[in-house]
Amino acid sequence: MFEAKLRPPHIQLLEQGVIDISGEVNLELALHARECLLHLTSRGSPDVKLLITSTGGDVEYGLDIYDAFRLYAGKKTGMVHGVAASMAAIILQACTERVAAANAYLLIHHISRRNVSLDELRSDKKIARIRGELEASQQRQYEILSQRTGRTIRSIRAACARNQRMSAQQALDFGLIDKIV
Repeated sequence: MFEAKLRPPHIQLLEQGVIDISGEVNLELALHARECLLHLTSRGSPDVKLLITSTGGDVEYGLDIYDAFRLYAGKKTGMVHGVAASMAAIILQACTERVAAANAYLLIHHISRRNVSLDELRSDKKIARIRGELEASQQRQYEILSQRTGRTIRSIRAACARNQRMSAQQALDFGLIDKIV
């Protein structure tokens, strides 16, 4: 059952303790991460390496992936190769050790919501609900980034407002990663 859900290269990587977190952060990636972690948990929660290259995606699925990795019992080393933007930068924060390749970059910014219908925009109650959901998710991201970087919420908010794209060295200086490889 487990192997049928993963493509053969992913199975081989998983057997070596490597989880590929690439592409858009969406339901498919969240299910992939969950299946990998369930498999590894059944094997005693060995240490894992997350290979991350993603431009981000859905906030709710990203926070689900973040929580799944944060709660995983084994040591987690997150390695950014290419890009960790938006929710991918948040997922990286769930790792025990956060590293980036010398030419990688990270991006943090304020969240946005896709797929808002015109019907929702016609209702003040729905607009207020959407705004509340966005504010709560954004605050959660500020807290995650603040906790892992040691920076204030105000500093995190300012960096997000600038759509802060950072080289590996800038990400290290900011506290988003622990070392450059």
